[in-house]
Amino acid sequence: MGIDDEVGDTRGNTGETTVRRARREGRTIVKIAVINTGGTISCVGNPLGPMTASDFASACETIMNPILLQKFPGLRIDYITDLVFPESKSGTLDSTNLQPTDWCLLGAYILNHYADYDGWVVLHGTDSMDFTGTALPFLLSCFDARGVATAALSKPIVITGSQVPMFYQDPTTKALSLNYNTDAFQNFCGAVASAQTGIPEVCVYFDSNLFRGSRVLKTNASEFDAFSSPNYPALGQYGVAFTLHADNVQPPPVSFAVSLDNTTARSAAIAQLADIQACINAFPVMQFNAFPGWYNTSNSTAILANLITACVGQGIKALILESYGEGNFPSGNPDTPSAGAIYKALDQANEAGVVILDCTQVIRGVVNDSAYAAGAWLPAVGALSPADMTPTAAFAKVMVLLAAAKHNGWSLADVKQLTQLDLLGEMMSVSRLDSRSNAALLAGQSISALDGSATLSNDPARGPILTTSTGAVLWTALSSPPPDEMPGRLVMQDDGNLVFYGRYNGALWATNTGDARGASSLLILGGSTSDESLYLQVYDYSANTATITLYQQANADIEKGRPMKSSSTPRRFKFSGIAAPEDTRHRITFAALGGPAPDEHQIAPTTVNVTITSPPPTRVIGVPQYAKTVRGTSNSYNPAGDCDGSFMSSRFQPNNNCYAYGCNIATNTFPQPGRASGNLLTLDTLDGATVAAYATKDGLIEVGKDMASLFAFASSRKGTQGALDGHFVALMISPPGDANWPGDYHWARCDDNVEFRSWSQKDGNDQVTNFDFAGNPIRDPAKANWQVNQGPIQPDKTAPDYNPNDLIVEYAFYCYMFVPNTGVNIL
Repeated sequence: MGIDDEVGDTRGNTGETTVRRARREGRTIVKIAVINTGGTISCVGNPLGPMTASDFASACETIMNPILLQKFPGLRIDYITDLVFPESKSGTLDSTNLQPTDWCLLGAYILNHYADYDGWVVLHGTDSMDFTGTALPFLLSCFDARGVATAALSKPIVITGSQVPMFYQDPTTKALSLNYNTDAFQNFCGAVASAQTGIPEVCVYFDSNLFRGSRVLKTNASEFDAFSSPNYPALGQYGVAFTLHADNVQPPPVSFAVSLDNTTARSAAIAQLADIQACINAFPVMQFNAFPGWYNTSNSTAILANLITACVGQGIKALILESYGEGNFPSGNPDTPSAGAIYKALDQANEAGVVILDCTQVIRGVVNDSAYAAGAWLPAVGALSPADMTPTAAFAKVMVLLAAAKHNGWSLADVKQLTQLDLLGEMMSVSRLDSRSNAALLAGQSISALDGSATLSNDPARGPILTTSTGAVLWTALSSPPPDEMPGRLVMQDDGNLVFYGRYNGALWATNTGDARGASSLLILGGSTSDESLYLQVYDYSANTATITLYQQANADIEKGRPMKSSSTPRRFKFSGIAAPEDTRHRITFAALGGPAPDEHQIAPTTVNVTITSPPPTRVIGVPQYAKTVRGTSNSYNPAGDCDGSFMSSRFQPNNNCYAYGCNIATNTFPQPGRASGNLLTLDTLDGATVAAYATKDGLIEVGKDMASLFAFASSRKGTQGALDGHFVALMISPPGDANWPGDYHWARCDDNVEFRSWSQKDGNDQVTNFDFAGNPIRDPAKANWQVNQGPIQPDKTAPDYNPNDLIVEYAFYCYMFVPNTGVNIL
């Protein structure tokens, strides 16, 4: 993919290149800012000394710009000269001397000028480039305590440098020219090209490779390939042409509301960064290598313990352990780790509030401290597992999070949780699926609670199954997985629906939480079984609301982070068939006999007047109709196409209930059985016999109460034609309960006129699905699960009738009915 092409990924997350954005906005110029922090790339002389930002800018404008304009004639480069690092007289710094407050200066400059440029190039020394590669994206982003972005980068920021200076200065004339055999030229050209891609990340470009900034390590001190990304593939390469690997790129902000292009989000990031800059020096972090040091088990002493204690005594707020192998660290007592001096020193540090991360000093791989006894003791002293995050990334990440905690109201526990979550692509995600990045669990794959106390696995034979670390089963998606459909894959879709697909790509189970308009979501395995706080939840982070909780223990804090949407009034129940009493949109109106309907439904384009004769007295009602009636032409399962998409449209689906879907007629009136023929269904007549009788008056035919009756009817109805002239539906009834449940009916529709084994429904969440309320495929409605949790009866704690108990509603199968292709009239 060339840089003039649109950059996107296979999941439909398309990021607009700066070139295309400029064209769309009518601009012919793409604006890139170049910030020179210092380093080898901008050094000259013998011995090498730093150029000022102004001198380097002048040299680039004279020597480099004509070359860049050969490739990018519509490019404008501004060389920033008013960002000064105060520690040095030159205003630039060798990266050896960069400190955390310098990260903040750099980040603040970018945020304050964010709207002025399409992309950024940061020239940087190589010694600490990998630290800045992680610090910068975290300083430019905001998160809630759940780890959901509230301000997100939308433009490329590309860090680069060189092993050899860009320019040669003649010792006599002092004239500057391009240096012989310098890697600075290619790195600079590649960085400028990368800054025009629209990639919403902080990247490092070096030796023809574009890497994620938070994933790089300096692994070569003397060759041009100074940096590598051991645990994550490159985002792109520059050979003869520039190629981007879109699947490896972070998705763009989930909405404009959280993009740094939005002044509100950007102002929030600026305010957070100001508070971070004011206090970041109060949160020093220490990288601490494991090494073969002396220890004594008899008197419980060790050199490593002494050093750890000294670090804590100096006010260190986080320790980044660079352990051996998969996360093994000497305890000071091989036989009894808890008696070892190093164990005790780390335990005391943890008690003092020091965050401890167990990274590895091995360049490539994932920490698994439970693999060996030599590391299995670390969680007991509070050591956190960063998966495959590099020690340098862990260093910068935890420092920024600690410094941002007060501003965001985070507790130390929040910081520890955020440290272990993949927030910006800096580490593998161990406890979540994200619909826009790591969306699937293939057979044999799993996610785990952060402490390892529970695992959600995609078992090759059983499908999705949640178990404890001891193997106890907590939850399963499928009670009886079909063997011929296994193994399958679990997918967190970007419409918010969590679906388990079988071997042949058929959906075997789903949460039915999809939204046709899109609902970027996380599947979160949070909490711990150790304190009964475990939960498994689908969370729509585009709307900041939980859509379904699949499993929850007693102490689960599923509302951690940005508060879920709430109301001072009780949540109004959504009924599958009848309109809720508080539903003024679909409430009928009464008028004098023969008179016009009142105007209470002015929002509706049409009010259909119907004369009601039963129950008496005879009167005229006005039924609001929000669009014309559309009749379906196919009986197959096609939610997006049925009735011109009325059952999936955000505009029309609220006006078409399960009865409309069952009949395949989108009346846009929230129809009721019998209403078209003058029979008004009331709550005191809400029983199976009455609903079926009223549906018969609409033109449906009652078939029977078992599948044998259905087959017999189908056989006689087909006759000599060999095909049915309609389709079957099933009626379910939920009788009235107490004052909290007035009763309801529900319909399911048969989409298979051969074996009658495929049914679908439009459920109470206005979603069309071929699953029952438990997420099982509907093979026979008489045997399906029609139990639904309507949620808390009264969630408002300030209300006098506060009742946090869930309302569990059961629909019972009543009968099968037949819907002819002609002769049915519903309203």
